[in-house]
Order: sequence, then structure tokens, then C-alpha cells
Amino acid sequence: MIGRCIHLDTYAPPGTSQGAARLAHLDLAINVYRGVDRAARIGNTLQHGKAQDATYRTHLYRIEDVPFPALFAFAALLLKSKTLLGEWLGDLGQPQPPTA
Repeated sequence: MIGRCIHLDTYAPPGTSQGAARLAHLDLAINVYRGVDRAARIGNTLQHGKAQDATYRTHLYRIEDVPFPALFAFAALLLKSKTLLGEWLGDLGQPQPPTA
């Protein structure tokens, strides 16, 4: 099982507009779960605490000090399902970024 993961953080205080907020960092990663790791990951979620560690994990990109809206363009490059990406962006009131 392959997971495409996005992790980010910001030091912008609550209430900061998206356009004014900057990300301290934005990571794009691939997690691969095999065998018992796959079964364990399917059986748990972050909602209930720590999820199963990946069998293999690699970071594709680490981008530092970028405007928050850059998240959406990088997500469009990483995520495979353009339908789910479009639904997510629509829920956030964001236009779909161009894909190369």
C-alpha cells in the first residue's frame, strides 16, 4: 500500500489570512506499507493515536519558508486523484492549481 503524504507547519497565529501566513516547512513524502505493516496501518488511524510506521518512507521534497497557498500547487503535483484534489480544494474555496 502506498501513501502520499503532506506534512506542514506554520508559526502564523490563529486568524492569520492564508495569503499572509507562511509555512515554516512543507514536506511531501511517500510511505510504503508491506505485509504486517500494511495490515496494521489499515487497522488504525491517526484519529486514535499514532498510526503504524511505514515499511519504507522517503521524502520527495522539503520546502521551507513559503506562502501558505503554495501548499495547493505542491499538493496538485503529489496527489494522484485529481477528483479528490478538486473536491478538497473546492471545500476550501480554492481554485484548482494548474498541473504540468
